[in-house]
Amino acid sequence: MVLVDGLDGYLAGSMQRLAAIGQTRAKAASRALGIIVVIFAFGLGGAELLGTELTSVALPLGLSLFVIVLGLRIWARSKGPAARDTQISGVEM
Repeated sequence: MVLVDGLDGYLAGSMQRLAAIGQTRAKAASRALGIIVVIFAFGLGGAELLGTELTSVALPLGLSLFVIVLGLRIWARSKGPAARDTQISGVEM
């Protein structure tokens, strides 16, 4: 658990670093990760308040969140499609 949490924190932190220097994809990935973490936190907190036992789903939930963080990190580092030259009647936009 320590290894996964440490790696998870490193990946999220490096995505934040990319967002801080202005990379567009990293900003979008950081925003999406924040929303996902809040949804997970409220979902887990609500389940605990309702008395639901989450021991049986803890591993799949943790692994799914790790895969989401890893996927967002990979997407944030990718270059994406090349920008097209946008010209209309010889006027640059």
